[in-house]
Amino acid sequence: MTDNINILISDSKKRIGFFYIVKNFAKIFIVVFLSLFLNFFADIFSISSFTYRVLLWLTTAGFILFLAIKTFLRINRLKNADGQFAILLQKKNPALKDDLINAVQLKGDSGIETSQELAEKFVKQTSEKISPDLSKTVISFNSVKSVFIIFFVLFVNVALFYDSFQFNRYLLPFKRDIKILVVPGDIAITAGSNVNIYATIKTEKSTPFLFFKEKNSDWHKSKMKQISDDKYSGIIEKITDDTEYYVELLDSRSQRYKIKIVAPLTIADIQIEYFYPQNIGLQNKIVNESDIESPIGTTVKISARVNKKIKEAFLLTDTAEKIKMEIPDGEKDILTSLLVIQNQKEDWIEAESVDGDSYQPIKHKIGIIKNNPPTVEIISPAFDVMISENGILKIVYSAEDDFGIKEIEINYLTLKKKNLLKSFSKPETKIIDDYEISVSELGLKPGDIVQYQLVVADNNMLIGNSKIYTIEILSYEMEHKIIENALSDFNNELREILSRQLQSNTLLSKQDFENALKMQKNTKELTSAGIDNFQKILEKMKDDPLTTYQIYNEYKNLSETLSALEKQKMLDAINSISDKQYEQAKQKQEEITDELERLSGISENILKNQKMEDMLSTVREMSDTSANIEENLNNMKAMPNAEKMKELQKAMAQLSELTGKLAEKISQLPKETPDEFANDENVKKIDLAEMRLTADEMKWTLEVGNIDKAIELAQKLSRQISDMLNSVENAAQSVSGGKNAELEEKLNRSLSELNEIIESQKNIITDTQKTDAKRLEKILALQKELIEKLAELQKQAISELQNSKMLLEKSTATPVNIYNLYVSPEIKMNIVLREFITEKIDKSRQLLTEIINELDILHKNINIKKSAEHVLKSRATEQKILSELTNFSPEKTAIFNKEDFEGHKKLSETQKLNRQKTGELKQKLSKLADRTASIPSDAVGNISSSEKSMESGAGELSNSNIPSSLDFEKKALDDLLNGKDAMEKASSQMKQMPGAGGTMGTSGQIRMRGNGAGGHTGFRTGFVKIPSKDDYKPPKEFREEIIKSLRQKYPQKYETIIKDYFKRLIE
Repeated sequence: MTDNINILISDSKKRIGFFYIVKNFAKIFIVVFLSLFLNFFADIFSISSFTYRVLLWLTTAGFILFLAIKTFLRINRLKNADGQFAILLQKKNPALKDDLINAVQLKGDSGIETSQELAEKFVKQTSEKISPDLSKTVISFNSVKSVFIIFFVLFVNVALFYDSFQFNRYLLPFKRDIKILVVPGDIAITAGSNVNIYATIKTEKSTPFLFFKEKNSDWHKSKMKQISDDKYSGIIEKITDDTEYYVELLDSRSQRYKIKIVAPLTIADIQIEYFYPQNIGLQNKIVNESDIESPIGTTVKISARVNKKIKEAFLLTDTAEKIKMEIPDGEKDILTSLLVIQNQKEDWIEAESVDGDSYQPIKHKIGIIKNNPPTVEIISPAFDVMISENGILKIVYSAEDDFGIKEIEINYLTLKKKNLLKSFSKPETKIIDDYEISVSELGLKPGDIVQYQLVVADNNMLIGNSKIYTIEILSYEMEHKIIENALSDFNNELREILSRQLQSNTLLSKQDFENALKMQKNTKELTSAGIDNFQKILEKMKDDPLTTYQIYNEYKNLSETLSALEKQKMLDAINSISDKQYEQAKQKQEEITDELERLSGISENILKNQKMEDMLSTVREMSDTSANIEENLNNMKAMPNAEKMKELQKAMAQLSELTGKLAEKISQLPKETPDEFANDENVKKIDLAEMRLTADEMKWTLEVGNIDKAIELAQKLSRQISDMLNSVENAAQSVSGGKNAELEEKLNRSLSELNEIIESQKNIITDTQKTDAKRLEKILALQKELIEKLAELQKQAISELQNSKMLLEKSTATPVNIYNLYVSPEIKMNIVLREFITEKIDKSRQLLTEIINELDILHKNINIKKSAEHVLKSRATEQKILSELTNFSPEKTAIFNKEDFEGHKKLSETQKLNRQKTGELKQKLSKLADRTASIPSDAVGNISSSEKSMESGAGELSNSNIPSSLDFEKKALDDLLNGKDAMEKASSQMKQMPGAGGTMGTSGQIRMRGNGAGGHTGFRTGFVKIPSKDDYKPPKEFREEIIKSLRQKYPQKYETIIKDYFKRLIE
């Protein structure tokens, strides 16, 4: 049975040895796995090196050797460890107690002093008790579980990262198997170039680094980028010196490569020589530019300088042309080639040097200059024009062509006629010039309309046209006559409007409201129609060179005033008549009548001034014509010419015609011009007969060919006309200019007076405001006392209501819902009390009214007499509070003292004095307004309204009614300021009038004055005597001159009109 003990000990040794070997093998693999991961992570973080891998390998090998030796020694010790195993088994099996260890000792040690039989018996007994299966308890898996878990985890991770591990590199560190293929290796480049470095790694998956350095500089490190599975790239930028480089992967590196800087093949100093086609007209030229810009058909010679000896070179274009470039004789570094420009867009040079260097071509642009048609533009006047039949229109034009203008013509489309303006022997690409169109040379008459345009041509027979404009031939005198007739009709319309207004006034005075209303409406309609028609006249006047600014402006102001009268006062009159408000309607009609009478008188005076200006314009035109005749005579003396004689005869005929016009206007002087002008002594002394005799004598002298005598007579005629012109101008200036100066002076004085009145009124308002501030302060003090009193009453009212409520609460017969009627008045009464206490009365009046009504309802619903009496007392108190609050109006004696009343009287007197000044100013303005439309009726109306407000304000001040007086004072000031604005506008217009006499033609179409036919506008200063109206009498010679004029020949179109005029003069 001893075999059981031996078997048990033997099995235990085997089991422990096996587990120990397995455990240590697991540890060995753990160390190996850890070594793999340490190498792997070192590669990832780029900290791996040959030394690192060797040290790690040695460390790993040391651990493995240590574990192997330790395992061997441990297993060897197991052979003589029976006692130890017995102890171990006894610990694992406590039931054995010490029997097993004693049996093992007795069995193995015969030297124990124990009976052999007893020993054997004890061993035998122990063996029988022991089972060999106890060896399984000697060691358990738990003792090696942690080692196997670590082993399993590492094993799984190694399996997962198997493809990422480089086992040869990790396990065989002394073997270098990394292969790095580097491109481009050794190369030569030009300075400043960039070089791309490519590395192919076939055995490793880590990222390589690029190391490089220029000559005499430090190494630089750059991480390469992966561009495919095993290929990486890096770049060395802007290399300016010889450079070395290599690629390093982990602890391996490639060989060093060199980048050498060499001079590149360059092409510079490109020169372009242009040979233009002959029909273009451009001069050949040479430019130092690389881009080409020329018209089609141009031959260009391209020259370029190179820095190396050339093997071959070509000029290429985007149209697939490839032209070989040549080196001219005697040149070593110059390439040339010819190119005909067609439709190419780019060109470039490709060249190769004898050392194999190629030129990196740069593309140059080829711009085709299109041969566009030439352009021509009329700069001024760039619109349709109207001109007299003898006028000259000066046009300013510009023309432009890409390569050169050949000629410019003017084409009269209506006449189907062309005239050459300018031609060029040498090409001009751009010009600005002018040209005069003589209307008389075109044979045009008033009423004709001619279209014209400019035509420009270049050397390629391409043409360009300007915009088409028209020239309308006018007779300013005839148009001016039409305007004057229309103005005369307008005066008649004004008189008709005034007549109908007077009829409406008469009907209203009879209380005939219906017919008065019809007539007032009729008057308004007639006025509206008259204004519309007059606006058309004003538009014509703007284009009339014979209308002065002063006259136009007067009529414009008259139109605006009449329009305001029709839209405001006439409409107010209609409304008042419709409402049968007699006094108000009567007042409006009187204002309308006064204004219509004023405007009618002003309109007639303006027309008389216009007639005076017409006469002045005719005399000025005669002066110009006379000067023209004298100039032509002098020219004929120097060089006789049939054409000049024709012009002279034409000018003399024109002078005769103007004399006839002047005679007609002189005959109408007393009737159609201002009295001051018609009665001027110098005007009355105008002797047309003497001028006619001088003109006839000059005509006869010319017929016999005596030029010197004719010149002498022309000079005499010029002096006569000049004297007449001075007389007429001085008389006109005295009437019109002096009148304007007088009006302006009076208006400016009135403005000064108005400013004084305004300042005085401002002072009055300031003093009144101070008085009003004292009044308000006193009223606030009185109001505060009242509120304190009302607060006490309100407390009493609340107390009475509370008493009523308390009596109800003591009664057992009181309905419950009666208390609801107390809620609302109690709340509102407390709100009123709070407002009284805070002296902020916002809702008290409204709340008190509501409280009184609610207390009435409450009183009706209370059946207890004493409680109802308290409600009535509360209501009576609330009613008293409301009454005092509503009727609060302190007596003046409570507000003002004696000194205050005296101050009010004094301030009232000041206001009356200012009113008196305002009334005097109103009278002055009324007289001025009757003489000019520049002063609008609103100005006088504002001053008049201000006067009335001042009067009312003074009355209120005398009665110490400060608030109302302040309102009247402020209204008076507003009216004064409005009147001032109107007067300043009128003054500004008057300042423009003395110097205003220019052409009115500034809207839509210009009016250009032709030589000898367009008249003048404006004034010339001088001194004349002002005759009386009775001093005027046409001289006998004048009447004889008219009779002779009837026998003269005149242009057929004017003959009937002129003879009719003359007949009316002598009838």
